[in-house]
Amino acid sequence: MRGSTRGILALSGILFLGVGLTGCSSETAASPEANQGATTSANQVAAPEGERTEPKLLSLGGNDATAVSASNQHVDEALALIKNGRLSDGLQRINLAIATAPTNANAFFERGKLFDTLGQTTGAIADYSVAVQLDPTNARYVNQLGYHYLKRNVLQHAKAQFSRAIDLDSSYAVPYNNRALVFIAEKRFDEAIADFETALKLHPEYYDALSNKGFAYYQSEQYDKALATYEVVLKKAAEKDKANVYNNRGLVYYHKREFDKAIDDFSQAIALDPNNPQYFKHRMTTYSKMKNKEAEAEQDRERTMWLTRLGELNREIAQSPRESKKYLERAAMFESQTGDQYAQLALTNYEQAAKADPHNTSVFVMKAEYCSRQGDHEQAIIDCLNALQIEPENRSALSLLGDAHYALEQFDQACKAYSRTGRIDNQVVTAYQKYAAQLKANGQTAEAKTWQEKAAETAKIESLPSKPEPQQAPSFDPALLDAQ
Repeated sequence: MRGSTRGILALSGILFLGVGLTGCSSETAASPEANQGATTSANQVAAPEGERTEPKLLSLGGNDATAVSASNQHVDEALALIKNGRLSDGLQRINLAIATAPTNANAFFERGKLFDTLGQTTGAIADYSVAVQLDPTNARYVNQLGYHYLKRNVLQHAKAQFSRAIDLDSSYAVPYNNRALVFIAEKRFDEAIADFETALKLHPEYYDALSNKGFAYYQSEQYDKALATYEVVLKKAAEKDKANVYNNRGLVYYHKREFDKAIDDFSQAIALDPNNPQYFKHRMTTYSKMKNKEAEAEQDRERTMWLTRLGELNREIAQSPRESKKYLERAAMFESQTGDQYAQLALTNYEQAAKADPHNTSVFVMKAEYCSRQGDHEQAIIDCLNALQIEPENRSALSLLGDAHYALEQFDQACKAYSRTGRIDNQVVTAYQKYAAQLKANGQTAEAKTWQEKAAETAKIESLPSKPEPQQAPSFDPALLDAQ
């Protein structure tokens, strides 16, 4: 469905291997706009135990139309920054929007969405609650608060907010869909299907609601109705919205023990959304039920683990964008994969690590190592020089610098770097010899002799046998004595 917010909702008691349902947050759902003028007598739902209560409104800034207009301008600027991946800058701009007009509900609403993206659950709940407090008749805000509770599996709070949003605007389709998801979790399937049908009457092209209706049939073991519903969705929905539908239909086939069809559907879901670990996990489980599919199951298991860790890293980086080691770990993950796309992603993460921690020698050394492995020796030289500016006698940086110059046949620079490392191996010897030959060809006989002697001395040391291990007396075996 156009504009819906997608996610894997861990609704207790109803999920098989983390089934994907599609809840919708009001700010992007393709449905009629909320009736801003509606009224309600519903009370605001209290935050669940352990949640931070709503913060007090800021006392600085203005509340008149001019201040609110300026605040919304800051919000628009923040959204542009967020769209470009500058989340920290976007957060600062939204904070400025709130300071400019502390009663601007839209600013709290958008900051709540950003906290949601950053995984800061408590902050998101608090800001959504403030938005509802400031504009209690806004069905979008109320639905969004409920949607956030739904994602966190706080079902009763979620259902109360969805019902409240429906009371505020009965023509708003999205909260019907979301409340139906709670009914599914409660195994109240008839009520869930009724809510889905209401949402579809209000918005006939609400394909997320139609897909979720199919899931209600699946959960109530009405498998044929589920398959018929998914078939309609797959014919009408946009291609980009079909991955979750294929996944859920695959689960129906799995429970019907039609494993080949299940594999086909999970594979279709993976083709459309190759970064979703749940789809690989479902296919892995299906392969494990089939004969002679152990290799395929193992491959999907490894991919599931890789994608799961990548998702965790993405969230950790979003929360701590200045922590270079997270970028380095993600770079290593991308480097472990094949393909130009992964190589570029690895390089980008090494660059982000250097930007996050520009005074860390190890970051530049690791980036230089990566560039050398990729054959970009010029960039490796730059990174080594950056490392040496921080730590002039760092042997790893000097050694890599020598290797990069050697690969570019810049033997004079390679020898200067190697001579500072104390490194002894065949490549160092060869570099000294080649540099000596270049000097001799240029008529610099004396200097050539010096480097040739250095090469011979290094070769002699390199060829020395390694120190033998100390010998030990053989252990005494009493059985031998008995045998004699």
